[in-house]
Amino acid sequence: MIQVNKYGRRVVNEKMAYSDRSRIHAAYDPNRREYPNLLMFMLYDDNVASSPSRHVMRHPIPMPGKDADYVIKGDTWDDLATNIDAALVEMADDIAGLRLDPSFSTNLAATIARFDDFAETGRDLDFGRGEAAIARAWSGPKRPGSPNPSIAPFAAEGPYYCIIVCAATLDTNGGPVINPRAQVIDVQGEPIPGLYGAGNCIASPAGQGVLGSRGDHRTRHHFRSPRRSRRRRRVDQVVRNLKSGGDRHNGPDRAALRLPQPGRRPGDHSRPVRRMPGHVRVGVTGSASTTRCCPSTTEQTTASSRHR
Repeated sequence: MIQVNKYGRRVVNEKMAYSDRSRIHAAYDPNRREYPNLLMFMLYDDNVASSPSRHVMRHPIPMPGKDADYVIKGDTWDDLATNIDAALVEMADDIAGLRLDPSFSTNLAATIARFDDFAETGRDLDFGRGEAAIARAWSGPKRPGSPNPSIAPFAAEGPYYCIIVCAATLDTNGGPVINPRAQVIDVQGEPIPGLYGAGNCIASPAGQGVLGSRGDHRTRHHFRSPRRSRRRRRVDQVVRNLKSGGDRHNGPDRAALRLPQPGRRPGDHSRPVRRMPGHVRVGVTGSASTTRCCPSTTEQTTASSRHR
């Protein structure tokens, strides 16, 4: 499996995580004054299409015997190119009339020949496919005899298949920036009194990186105890006491609640409960918890690119 742009050329390591691979859609070509990778074309042969593997990375390739209206098929590479362009014509209103470049078929033949050479040697000299651990982990079952588990040569004869891939919004990792105490900070880097955040609605602590599967949710776990159920009941008791006008300590004591003790380092944010001036802060339990935020989006893909 490879992905090519409208010129029939590979432009990215197809096996990288979608958060990295999908950035290629926004690449601008100043010479042509265009975004040549707005749509990418995931190409694969019948070895992939007919594989019975139910590997978790198989999506979006249908299982054998099942049809999907987004899969384009051709008996030869030229036939496939013709069918791809016809599909683009049908979608013209949704894709601003984007079409394959006239050089697509010629360039694609050279691209496939070069990729097949890489598959024989096990080294992708263009994008290093299969060198990174995550690229190997996100590959399907290794083909017998393949020196690189992320690369296999295309079949000499068709049929061949294509799935059109574009950028899309999958999740958010923008919004207010927090400090190690989960306090939302202002443009001067100072905490905003009484405002806290965690989860999807804050700017990702990992920056442009990804913390791994469900990583966007892990920022909320960072501010709560793994023994949440028992401690949460204790915290709920404190909240009820406060609401009823009672003493905060008329119930579970300070040690049981693991409230910050005098002398604790400001950067220690591993406790489930925070008591700031005028506030009792309970451990975050939702994937997005802040009083106000302005989330932005990050580019993801509508289709995985994880098959050889």
